[in-house]
Amino acid sequence: MIYGDDELTLEKTGKTTLLDNLAQRKRTGITTGEFRMDGKPLAQDFERSTGFVEQSDVHLGTATVKEALEFSAILRQPKSVPKADKLAFVKQIIKLLELESLQDAIIGPLNVEEKKRVTIGVELAARPDDLLMLDEPTSGLDANGALSIIRFLRKLATETGLSILCTIHQPSSVLFQNFDDILLLAKGGRTVYFGPIGDKGKQVIHYFEKNGAEYATANANPAEYILETVRHRSFNWPAVWEASPENIAEMKEINDINTSRASLPARHTGKPLTHAMPLTTQILEVTKRVWRHYWVRNIFEL
Repeated sequence: MIYGDDELTLEKTGKTTLLDNLAQRKRTGITTGEFRMDGKPLAQDFERSTGFVEQSDVHLGTATVKEALEFSAILRQPKSVPKADKLAFVKQIIKLLELESLQDAIIGPLNVEEKKRVTIGVELAARPDDLLMLDEPTSGLDANGALSIIRFLRKLATETGLSILCTIHQPSSVLFQNFDDILLLAKGGRTVYFGPIGDKGKQVIHYFEKNGAEYATANANPAEYILETVRHRSFNWPAVWEASPENIAEMKEINDINTSRASLPARHTGKPLTHAMPLTTQILEVTKRVWRHYWVRNIFEL
């Protein structure tokens, strides 16, 4: 989880900017540093092995849930995968997302939480091998809807083994507890803490307490506590983190991972393709989608 203090300040923390850069989606500006996965530089087809769920849920409103997922699976999974296998995988995703009762529903009238599940499903249908990234998946949701989405992500990580990285803004204590690790950013994108959250946030709270912050109350929301702590201007928390043993240990762990896994064979071999499917298949699927769109729209206009 990437969490930042971007309230009460005009300078953003850079959560979304960081996520865009990690996902190789940033096309403007200058980015420095190394991008590595499993200790190796990112493969040319890195974007194809990852899914990115944007903050806004942009869908063709006249398509059904099942049609949206099948469209993604057919065109984004490689040609080497038979179409029958792609459609069977979509059925698995629908079941995993608990969308069986809505699979034939038109997306347009769905509520915010249901559309968010569809958005996640569209990315999962592409069958990312390595990573699923989400930009503030709880935005626009009420407390119950946000909790439902986060618990689903936890279930997804547990059952599929897929690594999940998401940005989040002011989570409740219950939401906060569903994450394993947190990257906490101060304004300007400076690191304040990067590591495990601990049971009920105890580990991250202990880090701040031992470095001079006020002690948290017994029932404190860890997210609110660290947010108020970082806003305390008498401490330069990025500098504290830079000199902390936790930071040194984290950097050592990263170096150890890079060293130990760099010698492992690459999971993605062969020449990366510009497109997963040939142009003829793309034209056919897009044409079918457009025809269905106008057919459904005409029915509603009648």
